[in-house]
Amino acid sequence: RTDEDIAAAVLNRLDWDAAILPDTVTAQVQDGWVSLNGTVDWNFQKDAAALDVRSLLGVVGLSNQITIKPRANAHDIAEGINGALGRSWFFDPKRVGVDVEGDRVRLTGSVHTEHERRLAAATAWSSPGVAIVENDLAIV
Repeated sequence: RTDEDIAAAVLNRLDWDAAILPDTVTAQVQDGWVSLNGTVDWNFQKDAAALDVRSLLGVVGLSNQITIKPRANAHDIAEGINGALGRSWFFDPKRVGVDVEGDRVRLTGSVHTEHERRLAAATAWSSPGVAIVENDLAIV
């Protein structure tokens, strides 16, 4: 397939994905390598766009440069994540630290299982404005 064919297929696939709002993601193709750009509201939309493109015929690689719109300041993001973790019976809020810098969240402290560690990261990812989660939780 030509790069033009691949680009058309990428845009068509993104148009059909209900998770991705129209005109929020653009694509460039060079030698089968797709570069996605744009801004979305949530991390799942960024992941959905990448998943849509990877399986297309002729795509040899993907560079996902989509950014996530910041929705709240660092203090509000941290409060939201701490509140969500505190409402879960899985976590002792005193054992999980949440540090936020811009759209980056770092989880520190300890949990009892890998499941709890993953659940804490998923909780952080679900907060508006979060683009990166560094999960430094230890399992003890």
